[in-house]
Amino acid sequence: VEYYALAHGSKFVRPGAQRIDSTAKVGELESVAFRNRDDGSIVLIVCNSAPTAQRFSVTFEGRSIEVDMPRESLATLVWSP
Repeated sequence: VEYYALAHGSKFVRPGAQRIDSTAKVGELESVAFRNRDDGSIVLIVCNSAPTAQRFSVTFEGRSIEVDMPRESLATLVWSP
């Protein structure tokens, strides 16, 4: 999983980005969020280490999205404020 997390991070989190949030495990999900300095975009990397699919929601500036993650998977969400 670390290999894929590094690949996701290096593709979407640009040099100079600031980590703006991080969680220890919430259930079986772990996450970290960054704000890219150049354009203000937000990058959220979420890892589901559970042997079952997990559903979670993200709310930002009054908008939300629900995400279904397959078991033992990694996802990256990117949006511009």
